[in-house]
Amino acid sequence: MPGLHFLPSTQPFESPNPVLLASMLYTSAARGSEEVAPLTPDYFRVVCCAIAHLSIPDVPGLEAGPNDDPEAWAFQTVLGIVLAGLLCEALTRATGVWISVGYRLILEHSPSRMDEASQDWKKLFSGLQVFHSQMMAGPG
Repeated sequence: MPGLHFLPSTQPFESPNPVLLASMLYTSAARGSEEVAPLTPDYFRVVCCAIAHLSIPDVPGLEAGPNDDPEAWAFQTVLGIVLAGLLCEALTRATGVWISVGYRLILEHSPSRMDEASQDWKKLFSGLQVFHSQMMAGPG
């Protein structure tokens, strides 16, 4: 995933969760060829819906939580939020909510142990901070 300077190691995501997948599709369409560019608004709506599902707990039919590995699910979700947020350059009113969801997931799911994986969480947190400061600076 290019452009994520805060997370330079390439991580394979064999089965990305809905937020990360939607963000990857949105990024691909927005930065892709003229063939896929018309899909950008549709993928953006999918990203917004996927993130909204995180904010509305306990709604029947919305599987917005972790399946097997809550830590991996949260990591992918925050990464998807940061990826989509940095791409839209915080021009969307909802990005403040996105940032709040990202911080909440980091607080709830980041590992308490200090090992190599926790370094990726620190980098992800840095990415969320970049997104937050970009939003606070506004367009321009």
